[in-house]
Parts: sequence; C-alpha cells; structure tokens
Amino acid sequence: MRRFVLSALLAIVAGPLALAQQPPDPFLAERLLDPGALFFVSLPRSAAAAEDYAKSNLRALAEHPEIRAFLEPFEAWFRRRRTQPFADQPPWNEISRHMTGLTLDEMGDLLQGPVSFAAYDVPASQEHTLDLVLTLGNADGAALQKAAEHVKEAIRNQGGAAEGSFQHGGATIYEFGSQQFRIFYTCIQGTIVFATRQNRIEKILDAAANPAFAGLGADPAFKAARARVTPENRHFMFLHLNLAQVFKQFRREMGDAALKVMEALGVSDIASIAASMSYDGPFIRERYALLTTRQDRGIPKILAGGAPKDPHAALVPAGALSYSHFGLNLAELFDSILSACKADPNLEREFKSVIEEIEGRMGLRVRDALASVGSSWTAVSWMPEGGGMVPDAIYLISLNDP
Repeated sequence: MRRFVLSALLAIVAGPLALAQQPPDPFLAERLLDPGALFFVSLPRSAAAAEDYAKSNLRALAEHPEIRAFLEPFEAWFRRRRTQPFADQPPWNEISRHMTGLTLDEMGDLLQGPVSFAAYDVPASQEHTLDLVLTLGNADGAALQKAAEHVKEAIRNQGGAAEGSFQHGGATIYEFGSQQFRIFYTCIQGTIVFATRQNRIEKILDAAANPAFAGLGADPAFKAARARVTPENRHFMFLHLNLAQVFKQFRREMGDAALKVMEALGVSDIASIAASMSYDGPFIRERYALLTTRQDRGIPKILAGGAPKDPHAALVPAGALSYSHFGLNLAELFDSILSACKADPNLEREFKSVIEEIEGRMGLRVRDALASVGSSWTAVSWMPEGGGMVPDAIYLISLNDP
C-alpha cells in the first residue's frame, strides 16, 4: 500500500483495544514520553480549557445570531454534500469510507479528545530514522474498535499491508505497514498511542507501568519552557521546539559553515522556543518564550535589549484598533549579519560588495545611516472617523541623529 495512505491512517487506526469509559488524561504524553523530543505540540482539551472557552468572546462570536445566519447556509450545504451525491460524484462520506474506512462524521467523532505529537528523529541522513509519536485520547472505546475494523477492511481492500501483534509488559502492541514503513500502536489509560519505532512504543509502555518515571514533563529544559507560557495549566495549545537538542543531534548534517552562521546570529544560543494559547476571560492570550544560554551576541542580544519607554504613547488614541511598540537597533542588526557572513569568505565578499555599491550610489555609509535611527518603534491603527472598512495607520520611529 502506498506510503501516503498509511500516513493518513496513522491518526485513526486502532486494534481491538478496550478503553475505559472515562475522560482521558489531557497531559498523559508529557508524563510518558522520554525527555529529549525535538518537537512537541499538544492540544490537551482539558476541562479547564473548556470552562474558559465558555466565557470567551470566541464562543459568543460563534453563537451570535448574525454569524449563525451567515454560517448556517454553508453548514447545510456541507451536510448535504457529506450525505448526498452531487452531479456524478458520490457523497463525501462514501469517498472517505472507500479511502480510509471511515466517514467524515466518524473521523470527527474520534478526534474530540486530547491530541499530542512528538518528533525525536527524522531521516536527515542514513544515521537517522523516522521516530514520531502521536497520541489520541477518546473515552469511547467502542467507537475506536468500530473504527479499527473499518480501517483494517479498507487496508485489505487496497492491497493489504502486513499486520500483527505482540506482547510487551503485559500489554498488546499492534503493528501494520510495509517493511519500509511501519506503525505500532497500543492503548494506555484511555489514549491510543502511535509510534513509528518499536522500541519507542515499548519505552512508553514501560513508563506507564513505572510511577517513578521522569518523563518529558520533568525534563528541566521542557519544564522551564512550559512554565513560561503555561503558568496555570489552562492552555488549549502548547508547542515546544528543543533547538539545543536539534543542534546537538544534527551538527554533522548542518555542516561547519551553517553552524558558524548560527553562532554569529546567536541562533545557536537559543536553547528552546515555546508558545501557548489560552482563554483569558473573553480574550485569547498568546504567550511566547525564547530560552537562551547567553544573550551577548546576535538576535538574542537584540531581543534582550528590551523595549525602551514609548515616547509616543501619548499620541495613541483611546479607541485604537491596534497598538504595538518594540525596540530594534538597526546598527546592531547590521553588525550581526556582517558577522554571520564571515563564516563563508565568498558570502562575506558578496555582502561587502553590495554594501559598497549602495554606499557609492547614495553617498553615505550604510552603518552610519542605520545608527542614526533610534531603537523605539511604534505602530498604531484605528478605524476612520468618517467611516470605511480600511483602517488608518501611522508608524512612529525615533531618531538618534535627525
């Protein structure tokens, strides 16, 4: 069977697994996965996030009569297209069932619980293999078992794929796929766990049986990043990119020149990147964090300089549609780019050639011109007083040397 079909089935295939009829743990993956994941994203769909959504403007917007009047015709068309033929095309549910064994409605029912995805390795070279983990929580075990039978039947109808099962630690692990690409899956505490490597899913089962296991959530780097962006554990989305592990694991594939550029730009000094989204009263709050090992060069130095006090704050109207203020030192940015170019003599020569051409044409030194611009940048927008759909906008930039 073709690889893309197997990949599409990864998120929905399950064997005859008995799931407890109880809400799955929204943070189970953080407890059972090994530390050191290159990338991790979670949609916990917890009770706390559901409570916050009920109080949000997003829910009020979705249920507003004018919005409902706008959406209902489309929803009615979508329902008809799912269940009724159109022209010479069968209903979308039939097309989906033929390709995957499940209708769109059945897929939607299965994808209501917590979801997480982690990447530990990618085949960037022969020394690396595909190492991914996906978890899908769903309290309705009967629905998952029914879906499994439909999916397996679709696999058989499309030429089949090797499938089987084996025991590990008293649990059953199911597998299917070809010799080149296999998927392993099992059930742990109301959550289906998928993995592309056998030893990975066996480790997850071992972790589930060991209450003392210190998983991804206990890893100091992960824990520090998560604390920055999910302080109250009420988020509905969390993302973590472990750049330190990426640089360590793929140094050979990146090459010396690329590493020197990243060092000059300070990118290699960023240990990890974290982001989250949560409901904050009626609003959606976004949080971002860069965790660094040093902040004295490149991009981290520029960002760590902080935003100066906004000298134009008094000019911002009370009813502004948007307002932003940040600090940016263009001369420091120029120096960082020049330093990065020195990693490759040819790149440095070309960069200097372009700068010299600009300076000769304009009669000024580029760095001096950039240094004359201040580090305070302000942007404001508002709706026109006379009416209209396009906001008015103004940008205010301080100058060091007018």
